[in-house]
Amino acid sequence: MSQPGISRVALIATLLVVLSPLTLALYGPSMPAIAAAFGTTPAMVQQTLTVYLIAFALAQFAYGPVSDRFGRRPVVIIGLSIYVAGCILAGLSRSIEIMLVARVLEGIGACAGSASSRAIVRDTHIGAPAARIMSMIGMGLAVAPAVGPVVGGYMQVWFGWQSIFVLLSVAGALVLLVAAAWLPETNPAPNRSATQLAGMTRNYGSLLGNRRYLGYVALLACTSAGTYNYVALSPFVLINTLGLTPAQFGWTPAVLMAPYLVTSGIGAHLLGRIHAETFVRIGCGVAMLGALLLCGVVQAGFVTLPSIIVPMMLWMVGIAMLTPGATVGALAPFPAIAGSAAALMGFAQMAAGAMGSFAAAAMGSASTHTLGVVPAALMLLGVALYVGLMRPASPLPAAGS
Repeated sequence: MSQPGISRVALIATLLVVLSPLTLALYGPSMPAIAAAFGTTPAMVQQTLTVYLIAFALAQFAYGPVSDRFGRRPVVIIGLSIYVAGCILAGLSRSIEIMLVARVLEGIGACAGSASSRAIVRDTHIGAPAARIMSMIGMGLAVAPAVGPVVGGYMQVWFGWQSIFVLLSVAGALVLLVAAAWLPETNPAPNRSATQLAGMTRNYGSLLGNRRYLGYVALLACTSAGTYNYVALSPFVLINTLGLTPAQFGWTPAVLMAPYLVTSGIGAHLLGRIHAETFVRIGCGVAMLGALLLCGVVQAGFVTLPSIIVPMMLWMVGIAMLTPGATVGALAPFPAIAGSAAALMGFAQMAAGAMGSFAAAAMGSASTHTLGVVPAALMLLGVALYVGLMRPASPLPAAGS
């Protein structure tokens, strides 16, 4: 079977990946309204984010081996069907318990596209064409969190929270139709042993025994947890405490993503001239500055829109700098099991994100102090783990140097 061209792969892979951040971004402005509609607490609504992230994280371990064994196309088709069913159920929910079940289905379904997209790119293209596709996917990942809350905020104001899930159902169905019509099976040689427990255990064991890999993954996981803690808390702090409307709140992620996009573009231009590890260290410093500044102003009781947004802009700039270098550094030593390495990294990031959103619920969304304390604590932990795990892996100096 002839492989699809770069434009088709770029379109399909980008649509598959963007569905998940769009699901989270559209939902944020409606979280306070959902709490009011169901007569429940903000903490329970924040758990809908937590269960989505947990489901997404755990599903990665299944989709990778299953797509190696049975092919990418059936995994994508089945996963997107589960996602659409979850969105429909969420829109019809009349209790927080049903919403929790629906969000689990959404997480499981959305993960199929995200987990399969990188494999589809690897199956069909290598070198510069693959890099261009991944660049397009990266742009989609940056744009969706910026545009989604704006659209979600206005839909909440105009049509109510159910309209969010109507839109997500339609979007999921359209992506499913595109995949069904345009995505051929790209796995040229299904691996019958891919789902065997012995091979999976051996691969993951080698990853968990590599301190350098763990150092990068720990850093990425802690920054992911800090980001999702903000995602879970910010609707309640900015809407309920500071008095923003859902439509006004929807613009705040766009403000945060603007410096992220600019930094990512500059980084892509300079990465060939400046060592990736330098970007990781500078990014850690900038993100740490943002987290500590946010913690300081919140603890001092100086809670305003600028006092929250400006430190978070620094946080996003730092994340944009450290993430590419840390990702490349973690995966580079494992060309033979890059899929397993990426799956474990993705699991760690999403699981940590789930814990970050859980911390937002457990510590109480009524207190804005949580918004400042958790990212600062996580950034300190991430840098400490990164430094501690990387140092023993550093090469010894040459004799006489």
